[in-house]
Amino acid sequence: MKNHEGDRHVLAAAVRCKAHCIITHNQKHFQEEHLAPYDVECLPLDDFLVHQYHIDPDTFISVFDLNRQKELRDLSMTFSPGCPCMLRN
Repeated sequence: MKNHEGDRHVLAAAVRCKAHCIITHNQKHFQEEHLAPYDVECLPLDDFLVHQYHIDPDTFISVFDLNRQKELRDLSMTFSPGCPCMLRN
């Protein structure tokens, strides 16, 4: 594997599990010419999400809403009820 030595384990894991792409903002360590022999591509998160939306918009929005609701529940448990600006210990 000829990608950046500090990230070879990521490409190795992608190849081992037969992933189609690596999602990262660190694209400079995953050049296309290094990934092509393994039939893997590298995408930034935004491009990956847009791609998923175009595959199945209804499912994408449903999953997005479920995650947003979970995050809101988790966030509401983080703040003290008496003062929303004070975090619980």
